[in-house]
Amino acid sequence: MEITITEAGPSKKNVKIVIAVEEIQNKYQEKIVEIRDNYPIKGFRAGKVPNHLIEKKFGKNIIEELKIGFIWDGYRQLLDEHKLELLRDPEIKPESILLQRNQPCTIEFTVEVFPEFKLPEYKGVEVQKPEASVAEKDVEMALEGVRKMRAELIVTENAVSAENDLLICDANLKVGEKLVWGNQNMSLEVEDSQLMGIAIPKSLFAGHKEKDVVLHKVTLPADFHIAEHANQQGEFSFVISEIKKIKLPELNDEFAKLIGAENLETLKKNILQNILTQREAQLDYMVERQIVEKLMAQVNIVVPENFIAERLKQAYEETRHHLLHEGKSEEEIKAYLEKEATHIQEEVIQDIKESLLLEKIARLEKIEVNEEDMDAYISAVAHQRGKWPNELRAEYEKKGMMEEVKYKVKTHKVLFMLQENAKVVPQPHTQQKEP
Repeated sequence: MEITITEAGPSKKNVKIVIAVEEIQNKYQEKIVEIRDNYPIKGFRAGKVPNHLIEKKFGKNIIEELKIGFIWDGYRQLLDEHKLELLRDPEIKPESILLQRNQPCTIEFTVEVFPEFKLPEYKGVEVQKPEASVAEKDVEMALEGVRKMRAELIVTENAVSAENDLLICDANLKVGEKLVWGNQNMSLEVEDSQLMGIAIPKSLFAGHKEKDVVLHKVTLPADFHIAEHANQQGEFSFVISEIKKIKLPELNDEFAKLIGAENLETLKKNILQNILTQREAQLDYMVERQIVEKLMAQVNIVVPENFIAERLKQAYEETRHHLLHEGKSEEEIKAYLEKEATHIQEEVIQDIKESLLLEKIARLEKIEVNEEDMDAYISAVAHQRGKWPNELRAEYEKKGMMEEVKYKVKTHKVLFMLQENAKVVPQPHTQQKEP
């Protein structure tokens, strides 16, 4: 088998594999012997079947099997001997290959390879990182959130709605006389919110009683899910059927024990530490993004168009699946994808280039992922989702997601290494001007 590799453009190579007649004949004869010795034909003892009968019965199957064998042998040589780093497996159609016993065979195809680009100095990248801090009001807000999670909802006669109350109402949205949306017995909190992508101020629902009708004139957004009504004037109507008041538990040591803390002071300390941990994680992510963006600004990575097209197709399918899950119609999904096409393509290309950058760093640093790394990642995700690690692993395996998980773990290890070796400087305080 002789392999010739030539350039075919940026990150592309043409591969030509030539199999000599002698090699084809030898492999063919080996298959004949294998069948003769192991697959007896009626009327003949094993090992005594004439070659011409074997060829008549199995000849086509042998040729097809030899094609697959030669393709795999060539593929392995590309990786092992020629050290090609493929972005994806080549597309080779065995039915298009002409293989005959008395002629050399040529297999030609194009492969997309890992782009060649020069890495900038990736250790010691200077980044800014503010100090994580937690204000007392942050703890108070979080504590209030914990209280609300344990709150009771009480229906009170002749109640007047106020902030944080929960309203049960029938809601409708009309454009002119046409009803374009409706929801019966809908729950709405008296707080600033959004409905159908339209801002709803908390003042709209404050100061009302049961059976009140609340009207709210609006301009429908440009991306309204019913395209024909985008940018039109509409009106919400809310018929309040019930007002539920929130009864918050008293904030004391007994409440803290219900949450699993020794006392109220310990609960506050735990909340403070949780907020601080979350903010540290956010700042670490910000530092990682700074490093990647600075490195990306210094490299020129050319990605093959076919590879981009494949990833773009995947991105469209994932977006479509997500929108279907949200209840969007095929017409709405088509309109959204057309509108966001440029943005989706830019994101896909950026993600590909960043992954190639991090993969090259991983290879230089010899960063690999072992079973211990995989177990740690799966255990952490399982804890967040309230599942057993074995259950989550089985789910990943069933969905064919283990390679994706492995990629995420490797990326995390590379980013951690970059952050560990970065030059972190305090973020300067911005002097705010007085109004």
